[in-house]
Amino acid sequence: LQRLKYHPGFPNGDQLMCPVFLQDKIKYLRTLEPYNMCNATYMVERPRSSTHDIRFSKVEKDRIVAFLYNCSDEECGWVVKPPFVTCGTHFKMFQCQTKLLGHLEKFFTDDIHCIFPYTMIQPCMQNRREYKVIYIPSKQTQYIVPCGHGTSFSSKPHTRLFEFVRRAVDVFREHCPHAITDGLFRVDVFQTKLGNLVVNEFESLDAVYYCGGRDKSFHVTNFLREHWLKHLTEIDIIQDLIVKSTFEAIKEDLPTPIKNTRKKRERH
Repeated sequence: LQRLKYHPGFPNGDQLMCPVFLQDKIKYLRTLEPYNMCNATYMVERPRSSTHDIRFSKVEKDRIVAFLYNCSDEECGWVVKPPFVTCGTHFKMFQCQTKLLGHLEKFFTDDIHCIFPYTMIQPCMQNRREYKVIYIPSKQTQYIVPCGHGTSFSSKPHTRLFEFVRRAVDVFREHCPHAITDGLFRVDVFQTKLGNLVVNEFESLDAVYYCGGRDKSFHVTNFLREHWLKHLTEIDIIQDLIVKSTFEAIKEDLPTPIKNTRKKRERH
């Protein structure tokens, strides 16, 4: 990423530090925390250890247990998930605090290459229904990809849900002005037991956006095609290739010149 910082393509510069692009989940969730717009989240940092066997100090264990105690309103246990991954990789659910603590120590012990500097604990939602809202800020376009089992908490025209998504993205953009939000942006939303909407995750760039409504998916596909074509054609090397390919195409369309074979025949 450091080498890419000064390249002329996209993304570049400070965009490479966008927490959604990096899937650094705790960073973008913390921009929403002061506004109570995300699920309660505790960051468990990798303990410093001189041995391969990772163990938490009593102080850290007490902090984790305090969070578990204070965030049990949903009465469904807790979920542990690391950053930098998608599709539920290393995603674990727990009802027992002791087993959760044991999992955390094993998780960091097994991570022998120190890929994960932290992992996160969140209360598991009683209502597992999740709305994945596709949002294109530049076009003010939104629609829903339904997901998960549970009780529906939004219905057409989804005014409350869409307004919440707009506010969440606005807050994120305000606190992360270098974030990549000019293209596809997906906001995954849960509803708490108390009826509050909370952001579960942000996704961008390669977020899944297909849904039952073909017209909406087709609209997003067309937008993305134009979006990426614009970014690609701004890159110098791509511009050179376009010019070269255009020139080659013109050459192919030109009539083939008639070769003068008279002199050759006279020689023979």
